[in-house]
Amino acid sequence: MLLPPGWRSSTKNVRVGVSSFCAGLLLGGVTTGAALGVVSVLIAPVPHAVRRGLFAAAVLLLAARTVDLLDLPLPQNRRQVPRDIFGKGPLRAGLQFGFEMGTGARTYVTSVAPYAVAAGVLLLAPPFNHAVLAGVGFGLGRWAVPIGWAAHGEGWIDRFVNGGRTVSLLSIAAIAVALLL
Repeated sequence: MLLPPGWRSSTKNVRVGVSSFCAGLLLGGVTTGAALGVVSVLIAPVPHAVRRGLFAAAVLLLAARTVDLLDLPLPQNRRQVPRDIFGKGPLRAGLQFGFEMGTGARTYVTSVAPYAVAAGVLLLAPPFNHAVLAGVGFGLGRWAVPIGWAAHGEGWIDRFVNGGRTVSLLSIAAIAVALLL
């Protein structure tokens, strides 16, 4: 998974790699949340009712994509982790890869929920600290994979993926309700 086979033989390498990866996820999420919060200031002059309507439309589009009613490409980078990143050692490699994944820019995002949150932050222009907290939430959400893997091995992923569509729909519904209230 995160660590190349040679690193997995050392408990210390696993702890350092997973810990720095999780720290990077959190830092990347905070960076993205802060950036979205800054950009949302540009949209703030648009009337609130218009922004709420645009957000509701975005959530409906994301829901339609989730149930395959709409082929909507989302901004993401579909590529594997370059092997050279692992040459930096578990601390630097974990931190760099975690940061890039935490921003949402490194690899495939399996759920539309982060896009719903991003749309909410951009269109609803919450206070800056709420935008940063949304980024923290994204980073913490990304923790599920390394923490689940560390605690339960790789079998838990199949159970998670099998319920993915339902989880995505429930997530974006909860996000929409929370942000529109």
